[in-house]
Amino acid sequence: MMSLTAEAPAEESRADAMAEAASSCSGVGGQGEEWALKRYGRLGGKNESTSAQERVFESNEESGSITLSILNTGHFFISQGHTLLEGFSLVSAKTWLKVGKKSDCLLFGSKAKDESRMFRVQFNGESKQKAQENCESCYQKLHYYLKEQIEPSEKFPEERIHVGQIAQSMLNHRAEDLGSSYQYPALGGAELGPFLKICLLDKDFPAFVEAIEKELNKLAQK
Repeated sequence: MMSLTAEAPAEESRADAMAEAASSCSGVGGQGEEWALKRYGRLGGKNESTSAQERVFESNEESGSITLSILNTGHFFISQGHTLLEGFSLVSAKTWLKVGKKSDCLLFGSKAKDESRMFRVQFNGESKQKAQENCESCYQKLHYYLKEQIEPSEKFPEERIHVGQIAQSMLNHRAEDLGSSYQYPALGGAELGPFLKICLLDKDFPAFVEAIEKELNKLAQK
């Protein structure tokens, strides 16, 4: 097993904070699912002069168990003890994340702009068959976020409201104007705090919020 190398203090602090937030969020009301992993491996950066090398982390008593978690908020985490190994949102992952399955292993490949990376996980189980079942269960959960989702019409609120009206109400902080179907948040107060903490620790979150506000303004003018 290859040992963990020390991360830069800022990154270590951020990873610890995200791991703590993930633990808090997943522990409230069973908000998500967890799978025990036997091992996790990630490929390092690759360029013209160096080949990608895989770092492998094993579940053991010394370093702790490795766990893959998918929260109901759509956040994906892989952690070992108090160390966060992977953490990102699955909400828009179908545009940049690919997942393949073989036996009791999942292979993840992502590409954002000019950067690409890969990592793989092997699931734990009382037997080989149970490990494969755990792998399939996780794969199906991931498929919910990665497939092209077209919801049947009966799942939408009964009120017929123009998208511009929805955008305008959000900008004016007046959700009550949209009717009863829009009055109940997906997260309760207890879950919202940890979820927001995770978002704020994401360095891309401020730009994401700004981009949403710009699009809402465009839609509100239509």
